[in-house]
Amino acid sequence: MTDYSKITALYSRLSVGDEDRDGGESNSIQNQKIFLENYARGQHLTNIRHYIDDDESGRFFDRSAYSRMMDDVENGKIGVCIMKDLTRWGRDYLQVGNAMEIFRRNNVRFIAVNNGIDSEKPDTLEFAPFINIMSEWYAKDISKKVKTGIKTKGMSGKPIVTEAPYGYVKDPDNKDFWIIDEEAEITDIWFDEKDPLIYIRTHNTDLKNRLTAYAAAHPSECRQTDADPDTGCMEFEIAKGRFSFRLTAPYSEERRRAASEAAKANTSNFTRSVV
Repeated sequence: MTDYSKITALYSRLSVGDEDRDGGESNSIQNQKIFLENYARGQHLTNIRHYIDDDESGRFFDRSAYSRMMDDVENGKIGVCIMKDLTRWGRDYLQVGNAMEIFRRNNVRFIAVNNGIDSEKPDTLEFAPFINIMSEWYAKDISKKVKTGIKTKGMSGKPIVTEAPYGYVKDPDNKDFWIIDEEAEITDIWFDEKDPLIYIRTHNTDLKNRLTAYAAAHPSECRQTDADPDTGCMEFEIAKGRFSFRLTAPYSEERRRAASEAAKANTSNFTRSVV
């Protein structure tokens, strides 16, 4: 028997995925809230409380507001739960089925307005499992289409992320392509196994100074090949044996402690010598 003195929970959810927008503006959180409030008042239901998950996928059930609502159900605080439709609840029919059983066990009346489902009217529950299954299939189908679309876009040479990485900017004439950011202090290094030289193109001031000094001291090993006074970019070629990358293993905890203790000791010795 439903206790109408308890909370009437109005649950709203909106995902960033197109699969959860079902037509765009009509499913906005604000419109869901208004829709549910009007319905609850029309049914003379009081003690309304909103549970809202914005920017949350229906494929996952660890959503903050949803979890809080289910805790309140288990703790006997909620008497009625209203949603716009079953897709707001989630897109995993097994999880939705389990939640419906929790509602039944705690005597919570459940209403999915647009699906015409009301747990106080058993005949309206007959098609709920089919609706849940179709919702899950729809989410998986959309996910597959999105992945295919991203892969196709990448294969065409277009970026698949919205922001350009450091060293690049969006082409002002074509937002689907990136161009080199001439103001960024980036360094390009390229070589192959057969070529005896490594080619360096850099905006980094420290590296430019070091390579310039090295080229002056060892012209047979390294030379500057180009410079752009407008951007500050300089290009060099250097003998492969003279340029190296040093890879170091991360410190162990023991080594970190030893280094910290050594640094403290040296600082203490330096302080005493100054005094």
